[in-house]
Amino acid sequence: MIPVILLSFLPLAAAWFGLRRAMTISAIVFFTALSAGILSLALAAVAQSILPQVEFNMTQDRLLLNALRTSLTEEGSRFTIMALLFAALPLFKNHEADESMNAAAGMIAGLAFAAVETASLAAASPLAGPVRLISAVFLHAACGIRGALAASAVITRKFSRVSNLVLAVALHTVYNLMTPRGGLFTIIAILLAVTSFASGLRFMNGQKNSGASGP
Repeated sequence: MIPVILLSFLPLAAAWFGLRRAMTISAIVFFTALSAGILSLALAAVAQSILPQVEFNMTQDRLLLNALRTSLTEEGSRFTIMALLFAALPLFKNHEADESMNAAAGMIAGLAFAAVETASLAAASPLAGPVRLISAVFLHAACGIRGALAASAVITRKFSRVSNLVLAVALHTVYNLMTPRGGLFTIIAILLAVTSFASGLRFMNGQKNSGASGP
């Protein structure tokens, strides 16, 4: 259990060294985004605790409801915290035109979210930890990038790019539906998360030169 908990924070360390080299990201930006990820997890937990439970007669309806409930609260919470971050702090206002920096902040927030969530699950169920460690890191990092881009779009009034939030919710919902099925479904879900994360990284690396609008 302890190795899984320690390993859950390893992607954050890798992100720190990678972003320092690729984007010269400052320590204050990194740790502010990390704090935002933890705050978004707390907000999502509160939202899920007060969101009313709705029962359906069919199992598939219940699965879809649970998947949507999780993805909407988690991505909505991350979007809200990131939007407040971009609006309130001068260190991010200086990067309003630099979406690669905004995306990097979202990735950090997503990795922090995944680290704490994975550590909590590993403490409760050691067998669940390794699977979450492999898949949740890529999922939350990919969704974090898109959620941050949507948040920055609201702040800069580029509302057409808010569609990134819809993509994050859709990706998270599909992942939540497929992962519990096991076998090929779980493999496909993990591959979807990995490829979505890779797409986000390509966007971050090429944004300054290409002027792309989203991953």
